Amino acid sequence: MLETQNVSEMSEIGSRSPLIVMKFGGSCLLDSHAFRKISEISLLYSTSQKFYIASAFNGVTEKLVQLTLYAKSKDQSAVQEILNELKESHVSIIFELFNDFPAYEQEAIECLNGLIAELNKTLEKILEFGMEPYFSDYVISFGERISTFILHIYLQKEGLISHFFSGEELIITNDNYSNALPDLKCTIPRFQKRILPLISQSDQNSIICITGFIGRNKNGYTTTLGRGGSDFTATIVARSLFEILKTPLTIILWKDVQGILSADPNQVENPHLIKQMSYSEAKEMAFFGAKVLHPKCLSLIEDQKIEIQIRNFTRPFIKQEFSTISNVANDQVITGVSAIKEMAMVTVSSGLLVDVPGVLGRIFTLMGQNNINVSMVTQSSSEVNTTFIVESKDGDKSLHLFEEDSWFSHWFTFEKSLVGMIAVIGTDINLSKNKILIFQALEKVGVHALAVAQSSDGINLSLVVPSEKTQIVANAINEEFRRISIN
Repeated sequence: MLETQNVSEMSEIGSRSPLIVMKFGGSCLLDSHAFRKISEISLLYSTSQKFYIASAFNGVTEKLVQLTLYAKSKDQSAVQEILNELKESHVSIIFELFNDFPAYEQEAIECLNGLIAELNKTLEKILEFGMEPYFSDYVISFGERISTFILHIYLQKEGLISHFFSGEELIITNDNYSNALPDLKCTIPRFQKRILPLISQSDQNSIICITGFIGRNKNGYTTTLGRGGSDFTATIVARSLFEILKTPLTIILWKDVQGILSADPNQVENPHLIKQMSYSEAKEMAFFGAKVLHPKCLSLIEDQKIEIQIRNFTRPFIKQEFSTISNVANDQVITGVSAIKEMAMVTVSSGLLVDVPGVLGRIFTLMGQNNINVSMVTQSSSEVNTTFIVESKDGDKSLHLFEEDSWFSHWFTFEKSLVGMIAVIGTDINLSKNKILIFQALEKVGVHALAVAQSSDGINLSLVVPSEKTQIVANAINEEFRRISIN
């Protein structure tokens, strides 16, 4: 049983909003102990209409990806071996969860057998006809289909009212397989038709379980939402509900971490938990290495001011600090320091084509056509040279593309070097006094920035430094601002 004071505290948190969207990742679905936590969390939020988004069980998506590769290479024995492993692992979880509850156990097993049979038919098509993008997404979607239905049945076993929906029933996307984006004009009416009646008619304490990570395009083919897909599903659900109901919502992402830290603890000493940050600050932190949340998750909800909390599932019933993302900015001088140690800096130079229109257009068209993402750009005011940053794996590829292009190779010279990129993030970074602190930190450790860029909103100042100095500089900047905040 939970301690009374903890129940009271969590109930108060839960009562802030009549609608709560919670996402449970694979680390929240490990065993009967973890599932029991979810049912207890459900009771603590008893005054709220709840929407649960579930990821696949740990390791399942990776096995499904392996299945697509083996099917593509027509390795039937390997396909069958992984299928058997998947079935056995899920059967084991079902037996653990529904021990002494044969009716629920049978329902879960029947669902599992049906989905495995459906998966097997798709794999047979791949073995016969070859791989298509929609086959790959369909196969990979089975992890969430199985885990979410098991969660749904488990909640019913615990005496809770639960409704199950697959993502394809609700979320319509574009045709970008493996990294699809939602079409809200088509998605919101589906929530209006299928979900609104449940909210209106059912017990307020009911739970609507929705598979994370998956949707479907207008042609009916299953699509997946890419990295952070289950978190993305939570924000799609919240945005759709907001557009229909115009009522306050809260999103809680249950993770195996306390929240978002001010820096990567593997690179920077003494990082602290960021308790409060704005959507813009969170997007910058996420892009520059905070893997807890993908930036795309925030773009759907920031204008609606839908709050996100990132909470620690390992200690859900103990008073804890956590990260909240809303329209309220962090009150520290800087929100965080993020560092990426291995990036490639490419410089394209020509003294002959100063003031010639279209040079930047040619550079980035060439990068875009070859699927190279540019993270940062600086250019001399005279346009003699343009420097940009790409992932280290794309450095040599970028150089080769320029050298092979007849126009660039005739008029330009090129350089590439391995560098590190550091982002200093906060609402006051644009103030001169804070920029002085940043460069004082660099001076103390004897490092000079190779390139600098500031975002137009003043939230991010990015520095390029020698790769081997990245960690030293990140620590120096973090320490400089920590010293200021203490004093």
